[in-house]
Amino acid sequence: RTQMEWIDRLRRSLAHDSFEMHYQPMIPSQKGRPTIYEALIRLRDEHGNLGAPALFIDAAENFGLINQLDRAVIARCLKQQAEVRRQTGKSITLSLNLSSLSFGDKELLALLQRAMIDHKTDPTTLIFEVTETAAMRDLGEANAFVTELKRMGCRFAIDDFGAGFSSFSYIKNLDLDYIKIDGSYIRNMHNAKDDRLFVKALVDLAKGLGIHTVAEFVENSAVVDILIELGVDYMQGYYLGRPEAGLEGLVANVGGFTTADYATGTPRARKTGSV
Repeated sequence: RTQMEWIDRLRRSLAHDSFEMHYQPMIPSQKGRPTIYEALIRLRDEHGNLGAPALFIDAAENFGLINQLDRAVIARCLKQQAEVRRQTGKSITLSLNLSSLSFGDKELLALLQRAMIDHKTDPTTLIFEVTETAAMRDLGEANAFVTELKRMGCRFAIDDFGAGFSSFSYIKNLDLDYIKIDGSYIRNMHNAKDDRLFVKALVDLAKGLGIHTVAEFVENSAVVDILIELGVDYMQGYYLGRPEAGLEGLVANVGGFTTADYATGTPRARKTGSV
């Protein structure tokens, strides 16, 4: 019953283009790298409150709307990215989540190609994320889809790595640019030696393969310190920035900072606290 209620809201939102896009920054650990902004779709309930994404994402997959949703998100994000470039002169990098059910969607790839032409998008500023478990459902289909994305010049990321199959061996089967380490290994790593060992092993492997690493669920400066020491490339979490609706304002506030500015004892860390 709950899923049906969200499906009705989702249908209306897609019909009237009334869904919202919020963006959460991935802060680089070193200067010279761009901040990446992950695009997160949001719907409001009948009271105007934001609903948890799992409520309507699961419903969209179960009731056959996920392909339409993925296409709508791509169209909206490329439009907003172009608007930021027009207003600020900055070419920002976006990371967009995809369902595994969109792997075989040739219409999505055609829409992406048209939208990049229409908005004069630099394809290297687009990263597409899928979860580890989604990619592993059909590795062959995932690989074919990634090949098409890479042919266009876009980049690819595996999200929630370590939450599902946790197998390092399959990394070589996908042409990855980024690995996002599951937050269950990050949020308490300042108190858990095993988590630090897992993250170190993954970072070392990724560096050897030329893959960038992103740590999720970074919630305090102690974790930032450890991740910098381990050589993680990007960090994401509420301590560094919550998802926000205003992409232009977020770019203005976050642009230019690295995770070193959030480390223990830095002026920004003392000023920011837990964002």
